[in-house]
Amino acid sequence: MKSWLMGVRLFFSLGRMGEIDENSGRITEEIEKCKEQSLEKKRGLEEAKEPVEKAAYAVLGMLNNRA
Repeated sequence: MKSWLMGVRLFFSLGRMGEIDENSGRITEEIEKCKEQSLEKKRGLEEAKEPVEKAAYAVLGMLNNRA
């Protein structure tokens, strides 16, 4: 009886390992997807940074000339 119970435990353990592997793969895919999205957002922010900085310096220049 003990060997039967050990076999059942082993079967369920292997099933859980497969489930863990499957979930691990999904999690890894999701992490990669999030990395790509964050890189796209970073590129967009970097592109917007220069015009904003130029505008800010122009405003500061105008304020300094008024004083």
